Amino acid sequence: MPTITVTVEVPWPHKLTLGRLERAVHRAAMVAGRKALVQALGAWEAELLPSAGARQRRVRRYLLTRLGPVRYHRWKTRSSGRYGFPLDKAMGLRPYQTTSAWVWERAARLGTGYPFRQAARLLSDLVGGPIDHRVVWRLLRRAGELRRAHQERARAEMFDDGLAPPEDEGSPPVMVVTEIDGVVLRRQRPKGQMEARIAVAYSGKREVSATARHRRRVVTGKVVVAGLWEEGSAGQVIYAWLSRSVRVHRARHLLVSGDGAEWIPVLVRNWFPDASFQLDHYHLKARLQQVAGDPARAARWIAWTLQGQWRKVERSMADLVRRGRLSAEVARETRLFLELNAPAIWAFRSLLDAGAPAELCTRGSGVVEHNVDLVAARRMKRQGMYWSRDGANDMLAMRALAADPTAWRAWWEEVSA
Repeated sequence: MPTITVTVEVPWPHKLTLGRLERAVHRAAMVAGRKALVQALGAWEAELLPSAGARQRRVRRYLLTRLGPVRYHRWKTRSSGRYGFPLDKAMGLRPYQTTSAWVWERAARLGTGYPFRQAARLLSDLVGGPIDHRVVWRLLRRAGELRRAHQERARAEMFDDGLAPPEDEGSPPVMVVTEIDGVVLRRQRPKGQMEARIAVAYSGKREVSATARHRRRVVTGKVVVAGLWEEGSAGQVIYAWLSRSVRVHRARHLLVSGDGAEWIPVLVRNWFPDASFQLDHYHLKARLQQVAGDPARAARWIAWTLQGQWRKVERSMADLVRRGRLSAEVARETRLFLELNAPAIWAFRSLLDAGAPAELCTRGSGVVEHNVDLVAARRMKRQGMYWSRDGANDMLAMRALAADPTAWRAWWEEVSA
């Protein structure tokens, strides 16, 4: 193993303080680190060249690393009629790649959490040199495109090629809960709105503290999928990816919940054929309260609906329409909502009867509501933010991945290998 030796020269600060000395040592260490990296690359290349073909000429290359910007020279070689750079190939660098894998990962991580200019300033502090916010944007977009390509490949393998998801060791999950919701984002061009779809799947719940006054549980085995998919492909992407990540296709019991928006039960019926769809009771009550207007009338409507007598609500709305106290369009939309979702009001009971874990037989969709805030709203719905469709898709893909730190690390190890 070659040994790299570098001398670190630290200029003594004027008017010595701990802060000034710390900064001086850090700057000197960064300079020495860059020198050591260049020497190490030279030693690495020396091991590669004997079997790399005829040497042509040395070509310089610039690379932004965690030690700062580095310039090094490497040999261009010719072997079997083809030209290449053996050192670049050994390092896994693509043509025109300007950053190391660490810088790429840090830029993507900071870009998912902060506006691009703030992320660029933070990354500049880490690498000890100025970085433009457009560099962070470009690196995050590249990561998002790669993540979405992995998801599209999973979809194509399952639904186009008919391949089963890879099987993992271990027993399949007893139950998987998938909560689905939409979130509206502002579109750049043309100005307007677009709706993203977010799905959160989990296979367990655990109590945070057995001695706490107020019991609180957190979900376990959580996986988040988010994106702006073409019409008809959202269900395929979500199901294919959840089959790989939480083995939704192997679960003994499967529950999908949502707020009852028209596209959600349709998606469940088309792509989750073995699942029970559960309507979120909170959204059901909120919608009836909004339409009824009067609290007493809303209470009656809610009671009738929960008892399976939603036709009484229909007749009550028809009476309000005749008296001019309710819009006919609102009454029609509410009737369609109730007709579509009536079978899903108490769907979780059938799973309880089949022996599903009681703590997972939920009647709400609070997990996905919280993740809509975490994944989309906190980063993508700030004042003045508008998104292109592709840019929003890339951001959603990386924000969903960042929701699970373990999955984030595993994915970056895979793409950086």
